[in-house]
Amino acid sequence: MASKDNYWDSMDSDSEEPIHQSPKQVPLRLSDQIVEKYDTSKFDPEEKHFLPAGYVEKLVTLEAIIKELDEKDYLESEDLDLFLRLPESDTKKKVVDFVCKKAKTVFAITVVSGLRGPHLGKTMHRFMKLEFSDDSLPVTETLLNDHIQPLVNRLGDSSGWSKTRRHTFLQEQWRFIAPIFSQKNFKVDLKPNHILPFIAKSSSGKEGAFGQVYMVEIHPAHYKDPVKNVRPFSMLFCCLHK
Repeated sequence: MASKDNYWDSMDSDSEEPIHQSPKQVPLRLSDQIVEKYDTSKFDPEEKHFLPAGYVEKLVTLEAIIKELDEKDYLESEDLDLFLRLPESDTKKKVVDFVCKKAKTVFAITVVSGLRGPHLGKTMHRFMKLEFSDDSLPVTETLLNDHIQPLVNRLGDSSGWSKTRRHTFLQEQWRFIAPIFSQKNFKVDLKPNHILPFIAKSSSGKEGAFGQVYMVEIHPAHYKDPVKNVRPFSMLFCCLHK
């Protein structure tokens, strides 16, 4: 049975990994830190939450990534030093570099979906091999299943990917990819599940040529080039007739 410390050396092993729990009081895990930063979209009748742009970079640091992969609530200075001394060819080093450079958002969604430690490490290793990065989002249910099914087939329950976690990933991803608007171009490619980063909306819309038009306030983090000293960042938003 592979221990938490050497599961990187048995990435292709079929053995199950133990679950480690700490009974002591611990600081907020990365998943809780992320959820704490969710803001509320005021556009749709039902309440929807999104993670404002910029928080992934702030929260998914090198130290946070190592803590989640090692299933540690505290990271000692020697833990970081040990990682930094790893050769570039080391599997863990490759996975962490991949996350830092290309997949911080994918990593964050996976963490919020409930994966940590060996489950998270094996998943990110798989995503790295498939080049499934932040640019791959949003992902469809079919594609996500194609990516993780080999892990499930080989490892069973120890893959960490229950149906509930797959569903959570597919739902949570939309909170992390709320669109960003620009003063030069307000036309963005919106999917039906996109959560609009509008933190205020006029109570009633006016009928336009193509649909209902509302005055909305955009979350500052989702307006790319605001005019200096102008608050809030507002615009007219049209809901097209179906």
